[in-house]
Amino acid sequence: MANLAGCQRSSTVWLGIGSCFLLLIVGSYCAETCGKTVYDINNLRTTSNWTFNWTPTEGAGCLGNLSEAKYCTFFISFCHPLKCTGNDSNACLVNSNGSTPTAEYMLAGYNNSQDPFKDRNGGDGFYVEFPKGGKYNTSKGSECDLMLNLTFTCNVSYQWTPPHDSGQAVIDNGAIKSLLYDTERCKYAIEFLYAGACSQVVPLPSETINQLSTGSILLIIFFVALSLYFAIGMIINCVQGRRGKELVPHNEFWLNLPEYITEGFVFTFSCGRAQYVGKSYESI
Repeated sequence: MANLAGCQRSSTVWLGIGSCFLLLIVGSYCAETCGKTVYDINNLRTTSNWTFNWTPTEGAGCLGNLSEAKYCTFFISFCHPLKCTGNDSNACLVNSNGSTPTAEYMLAGYNNSQDPFKDRNGGDGFYVEFPKGGKYNTSKGSECDLMLNLTFTCNVSYQWTPPHDSGQAVIDNGAIKSLLYDTERCKYAIEFLYAGACSQVVPLPSETINQLSTGSILLIIFFVALSLYFAIGMIINCVQGRRGKELVPHNEFWLNLPEYITEGFVFTFSCGRAQYVGKSYESI
């Protein structure tokens, strides 16, 4: 029974290693679920958040008691969680009297499994649709969920260049084509001008966008098979009474693998002119 328990522990270790490799591969895939569009949105999603100021005199746009606010600031994060009212969000609005914030509103929630980027029908740019934000009391006394929809239209003059450290970036006011707020639905609709909305960079069919690549599938199969090979091989060797390095299946091959690799490099880079003698090569 003790031998069997030891075999199970050894196999569990190798299965754990294989699981780690599998999680790394799947994790890298999942990390890229934000921004699967045929347009160039790399500048948008690599930056932690984008921001711009808006004054009430420029039209409807700020929430709350505007008599206490000289302007409001929009914070938008496309693929990273942004703290707002103590919660993770994709967008936040902060009123300011010029020196200190006076109020904070969560314009959009955050869902890391949802891709906010959507292609517009007809191929004319794209739009961004975030989850619903926080609760808001309207001037009429009713309560609603704040919402934010963004539209990006082609204009090569606005590149939206991110900072070198991928931190916060300021949106050029000229890139704001329109900003509307529906008081009945508590919904913001902002249209931006953006060079990345001018051309499709990867015209893939929509049904293939959310699939794993062939390389990722092959890597998953390889590491799962490798883990099973070591786990099952170690169980067999353990049951047969082998211990130590002899538990590893085909241990001689794995122990000599670095030497085999060295031999291959030496032979290749000598163009076949080196002859192997013992533990080293000598020139022919």
